[in-house]
Amino acid sequence: MKVENQIKSYLNNELTLWGLVEKLVEYEVIPNNTDTLNHSVKYIITNETDKGMIVTLLLWCMKDSPLKELNETSNSFINFLHTIREKDSSFYNQQIEWIYTDNHSCTFKKDNLLFIVNDANDIQRMQLPDEYCDKTVLCINCNEEHSVSYFIDVPDHTFYIIEVVDK
Repeated sequence: MKVENQIKSYLNNELTLWGLVEKLVEYEVIPNNTDTLNHSVKYIITNETDKGMIVTLLLWCMKDSPLKELNETSNSFINFLHTIREKDSSFYNQQIEWIYTDNHSCTFKKDNLLFIVNDANDIQRMQLPDEYCDKTVLCINCNEEHSVSYFIDVPDHTFYIIEVVDK
């Protein structure tokens, strides 16, 4: 099934987060996948729902993201992501380091950022990698600092983009 169909299925609650992640990971390693991924952007360009933002986040994090060259958009979330990393950043040349995945949540790292996605219908207590434990972290997308031990509670149908705060 094409990645576009997987995105549509996920947005229509016909596919789990894990099903979408599997397809995106598969496409990320295919040489010359740019056209296929660029076509998938049409499904999220005007979608700022919770699921739409999760798909956007995943596409943004992919190596050679189809979103890095997208300069003109009315999607405020895509514009926000562009404030985190410039299009010439080495961020776009790096692979995602997957830490944890299940049907409704995932945790991964890229660059110095930790991404925790909760697509479940309830708050999830997510375990943090060692380098984030017992630290103060900043949730970039919610602009909140959290003092964490080994876990962080992530509200339903949302995600955190986290970096360690130097203190």
